[in-house]
Amino acid sequence: MLNQFFNRLSKESILYCHWKSIDKMDRVYEGSTDIDLLIDVNSISKFNQILSEFNIINIKPRLWMTYPSMNDYLLIDDKNGRYYHLHLHYKLIMGKKNAKEIILPLENFYLQNSVKHDRYDTFIIDPNIDIITLLLRISIKYNLIKLFYSKILKSKLSELDEYKYLLSKCNDGQVKINAEKIDIKLNGNGRIKNYFANDFYKEPLSNIYQLRRLRHVLYPYRRIKSYGLYLIPFIRKYLNLYAILGRNNSKHPIQGGLSIAVVGCDGSGKTTVVNKIIKELRSKLSARKYYLGFNKRSYSFIARIIIFISYFPRAIKFIFKNNLGKKINIFGQILSEYAGYLDRKNKYLKSIYDKNNGMIAFYERYPLKNTIDYPQCFYHSSYIDIIKGSKTLSYFKNKLERKYNLFAPADINIFIDTDPNIIRQRRSMDDLTFNKIKDKYKRVKIYVDSKQYFIHIDGNDSLEKVTRNIKTEILNRLC
Repeated sequence: MLNQFFNRLSKESILYCHWKSIDKMDRVYEGSTDIDLLIDVNSISKFNQILSEFNIINIKPRLWMTYPSMNDYLLIDDKNGRYYHLHLHYKLIMGKKNAKEIILPLENFYLQNSVKHDRYDTFIIDPNIDIITLLLRISIKYNLIKLFYSKILKSKLSELDEYKYLLSKCNDGQVKINAEKIDIKLNGNGRIKNYFANDFYKEPLSNIYQLRRLRHVLYPYRRIKSYGLYLIPFIRKYLNLYAILGRNNSKHPIQGGLSIAVVGCDGSGKTTVVNKIIKELRSKLSARKYYLGFNKRSYSFIARIIIFISYFPRAIKFIFKNNLGKKINIFGQILSEYAGYLDRKNKYLKSIYDKNNGMIAFYERYPLKNTIDYPQCFYHSSYIDIIKGSKTLSYFKNKLERKYNLFAPADINIFIDTDPNIIRQRRSMDDLTFNKIKDKYKRVKIYVDSKQYFIHIDGNDSLEKVTRNIKTEILNRLC
């Protein structure tokens, strides 16, 4: 898919090149690292037309992490299910982490001197130019202490592997010619030219003082004033930490968040599939699972108190064996189910808040009326007549039912339709458990078939195929 994309750019005569991390092109094609693509600003309209031919998601970073002259996209490869994170650059922007304070006027020089990669059908920056830019980036990104620390303790800077790769691909004479050209374009007064003419670039950490002098050439191209260079990275660092603690740790689709309810019978593979999809999505986008089930592992503190109180009326059935005892027992169950509603409500409202901030929210065990994860005493045959015969119980039942109307259908509602016999093959169970599974399956199936908004996924297929099919439905909505 990437080859098709880059071939389309070449066919439309769009000037472009990979201008960073060209030593990691293998990882670029695997989708495990970002694509930093510099394009001609005059070709933006053509480029956008080509993007529309592919499955793309226009994404945006956190509000405080935006940079000028940059756009972000996710390219989706349907065949292998890979996500390619495309950083689209219109200018050469670099600098300290969380600041990116330098914009160099060299984009035309880069694009006019791009070369074809020796193994992949795409254009990259000429290594004889890239090594110059890399050392300029190092000179402005790291302070003197960091550079000496790296030299003395032999700790690696992240750019050193790229530097060694570029050095092996460079021609000494061509590097010095390009250094002179860049020195002239940046008004370097000979600093860049002399640094490379004296071969300091061959061992940069052995000539730290000379390397640090290169940063003076870049100062006229700063977009942030001196005090901002300390304040902005500091603020962004702790805002990022706050976002990570909230699991809002990636970029968001530009069209906003999305809610996805994945439902099915017990054992249909909901948890496995959802966890796998979230793991893949969270490397590129903000995604989170909200468990709306109600069991001992998920009880909140308030729910535990209410459930403890509910034990007293529920125990009455052992004292009063008549109809009164049954009514008091059902009241205790309604009280317990109210605790479940409070827990579900808090998680659901949290998901709405996160969705409004760009999160992709997955619901596990979404409440389906009179089926699963819904108050059982409202639809259990042995309780229905007793509730109907009591005004008090009917009042509490109707009130709690109205509260459950809060859980409106999600943006995408997916039903994993797995035959109970297949479920039994996947996990061992006795006949009693199997009969319960069959009963749940019938109730869920009847409910889902009565709603037109559910997307049916064949759960009898392998989990890998089920995962791929669900991902396709999600990506079709996002693209």
